[in-house]
Amino acid sequence: MRRDLLAAVTLVALVLRAYPLHVFYLHPDQEQVPRAAMQMLLAADWRPSHLGNPTGLVYTLRLAYTVAYRAGRAFGAFQDKVDLLAAFVERPFPFYLLSRAWSCLTGVVTVVLTACLGAQLFGGAAGLLSGLFAAVSFLHVRESHYTWFDAPAVACATGAFLAAMAYRRRGNMRSLIVAGMLAALATAHRYQFAVVFLTLPAAALATGTARRSVLPLAAAVAAGVAVFAMVSPYTFLELSRAWRDLRAQLAVSYWRPQLAEALPFGTVLGVAVGIPMCGLALIGLAAALAESPGDAVALLVPLVPYTASVLLAPRLFARYAVLLVPAIAVLAAGGVTRLSDRMGGGRARLASGLLVLVVIADPFARSVMFDRVLAREDTRWTAGRWIVDHVPDGDGLIRPGEGWYSNPELPSTAADVAFDFGGPWAERLVARGRLHGVRSFRMVDYGLDGNGIDWARPPAHWVVTSEHPGLPGFGLVPPAMARFLVTHAVPVARFIGYPDDAGRAALFDPIDANYTPLRGFGIVRQPGPNIVVWRLAAGPG
Repeated sequence: MRRDLLAAVTLVALVLRAYPLHVFYLHPDQEQVPRAAMQMLLAADWRPSHLGNPTGLVYTLRLAYTVAYRAGRAFGAFQDKVDLLAAFVERPFPFYLLSRAWSCLTGVVTVVLTACLGAQLFGGAAGLLSGLFAAVSFLHVRESHYTWFDAPAVACATGAFLAAMAYRRRGNMRSLIVAGMLAALATAHRYQFAVVFLTLPAAALATGTARRSVLPLAAAVAAGVAVFAMVSPYTFLELSRAWRDLRAQLAVSYWRPQLAEALPFGTVLGVAVGIPMCGLALIGLAAALAESPGDAVALLVPLVPYTASVLLAPRLFARYAVLLVPAIAVLAAGGVTRLSDRMGGGRARLASGLLVLVVIADPFARSVMFDRVLAREDTRWTAGRWIVDHVPDGDGLIRPGEGWYSNPELPSTAADVAFDFGGPWAERLVARGRLHGVRSFRMVDYGLDGNGIDWARPPAHWVVTSEHPGLPGFGLVPPAMARFLVTHAVPVARFIGYPDDAGRAALFDPIDANYTPLRGFGIVRQPGPNIVVWRLAAGPG
């Protein structure tokens, strides 16, 4: 595999994932991980408040924040943890940037590992194509932008597959132990990725007799368990709490009734990598099973039960398919090279080139358009800034609901800090002279149905409505409330992310509060819901 071409593929992957890191991406769920890391640092411990997800990513950020804090103290930027918290509350972007940069980096690493995986299975040319296909795959590009568990988990899983294949080819026990450790790191980011451990027996048993495989397999599993215990120790230390939190998290992720119908698995795969790549992957699968059945089994054994669990899940988030992207990219690359080998002659190279262009055209174009949309300011930021500039301090403000995804983004108040980090920390910030002058408003929540408000006597002069035609479950104005506002209020500011007349011109993940689409980016003006600020004619607010 030519290193200069691999470097070019890596550069493509980096550009698609690094831009636009300079723009603050909003998603309340993704703010949980940096906040949890900061809570641990302030408490001077490593115990998570919630064990529904393992602590691999939280610990990574906790360690990064600790290094930043110690460096800040050494250079005089922080006097103590109060100053660190003040920086996190008043200007959180650098802290969130660390986590997004980690996702970007691990996403690029996944592309390189995918190229190596393809070269191992089908040869050097297929390795480069595998890396290229993974580099432009829309879903992997998208998840490499976010502060979430998927990008680092997929990097570890891909590394585990590669190490397992290396063991199968060379019989070096060290490779299988590395595979076990990487499988543990993948599981320490997502419990569902425990299926990656299945690559260990698949590789071991395909290498030699069962008796000869016992010792390497036992060593790999033991190393994996040890690594998982180091990275997510409270899963074992507080097993009953971990099991309770995990059941609750699985209910949210898979079983709980949803606000909208999830996308079919076929649609998710189509937007993840594109239909042509899926078709070529089937050809590559047949070739892999015929030429290197042991390697193919080591790759597929973990992915078959994972795919089955995703297919059976009533709540299928699009991001759940990201673990499949490296394998699909590798198999699709194998499909291209094997078709080229069968064609032979001078036309084979031209036909293969055209086939590659067909495969990458759609996912690459959508990845570029996604980056362009993500680079625009979210409507929740724009609306929040308008509210701070125009609504008097202390006035009442009727909004969708506390912590709801479509709320305008407002500066953190002492009450917000007390809620997130505890009253004593909020008091220390105020005593230090921080948070003074921050606008605060008397918040009233109208909820999903609006029944919490007596519209005959509205409790405030100002009303904020948020709706989104493409994601009605995460942006909907109750009909009774809409009728009241039309007759009794004046819209004083509008912030439109997705035009009301766009209908279903863009495809969104209907059960995910992600205001960037999977397809149809041209109609999207800004990320975020459509927010309108209304001024009531009268009211005690």
